Amino acid sequence: MRNKKFLALAMAAVVGMTSAPAVYNNVVVAEAAVGDATVKNVSITGGYGTANSGDEAMTGDFELVYTFTNKTQDASTNWFNYGVEVHNGVGGFISTRADNYGWLANDWNTDGSVMSWGDGAESWDDFREVMKDASVKVTVKREGNTVTVANDITGNADSSKKYNFVCTCAMANLPETVYVHLTGEKVDLSDIKAELKAEAEPTVAPTEVPAEPATSPAISTAPAVTEEPTTAPTEAPSEEPTVAPTQEPTTEPTAAPTTEPTETPAPTKKPSAKKAAIVVKNGKKSVSAVSVKAKKSVKLTVSVNSKAKVTAAKLSKKDAKIAKVTLKNNKLTVKGLKKGKVTIKLSAKKTSKYKAATKSLKVTVK
Repeated sequence: MRNKKFLALAMAAVVGMTSAPAVYNNVVVAEAAVGDATVKNVSITGGYGTANSGDEAMTGDFELVYTFTNKTQDASTNWFNYGVEVHNGVGGFISTRADNYGWLANDWNTDGSVMSWGDGAESWDDFREVMKDASVKVTVKREGNTVTVANDITGNADSSKKYNFVCTCAMANLPETVYVHLTGEKVDLSDIKAELKAEAEPTVAPTEVPAEPATSPAISTAPAVTEEPTTAPTEAPSEEPTVAPTQEPTTEPTAAPTTEPTETPAPTKKPSAKKAAIVVKNGKKSVSAVSVKAKKSVKLTVSVNSKAKVTAAKLSKKDAKIAKVTLKNNKLTVKGLKKGKVTIKLSAKKTSKYKAATKSLKVTVK
């Protein structure tokens, strides 16, 4: 009996040890609930990525939602705030910042993966003020080899101050399992929660509506009338019962199910238009911001996966004094005229297979 107890205790100890979650490289791990690996608060006093909220291991397609409060420790620059990272555990990183900026690191920067961003803030001065105390919701979504990071920011001092920045990454070599965490630079993140987005519940409506035609059994009770008239002349029962049971069941049950299912194929139209992404490269590196000295030029390559023509919006009179922009044959030349900052807005029209696309390129003339 003692030997059996000892063996049981030993087995329990082994199970306890093996249930601790391991980290990368195909190590077998025990399943943990989403959010268990995420700490509630994290203070990042050093550079970007020097601390994080804890890795959430996500397998296959997913939609992970983080909610938290962001309080910058230094409001002098846009990027002293939170960031989000998705990585493969062996050096490949998608790194994003709160100020509509990011990059791909190591293997993912050289394998053909592409990162693109939407428009930035109209006033970065206002943005820095808001980030002193802001409520943030970040949705990290994976669909196949596409990873989207959507940032929804609301000022706590003034709830009318809102920002929505979206990063889309078309990945070339995304493993089945990736790891996600919050990070940042010189920022305090508090009340952090990580959870899977709740699935939509509209499926209840279709199941309940067709279920109602189950009242057909009530109709079937009508033929009870045919049992009573059997003693009466056969003419009356034969006409009335045959009309009521055959008309009502065939018109209601067949009309409702056949008209609704025929409309459901409509959602198939949505996937028909793929998402287009404009990519700007400085050499082989994808960029969302460049620097150029006054009286010097930088030449960039512009492309879009939809093969549509990419155009650049005309600069304002003020910005035109800072930089000169020329876009011809997908070659973008930016010449610095005097010190300052401008934003070049690129766009591509929709095609038969792709949606329209936009991209903002930040230029700093030194």
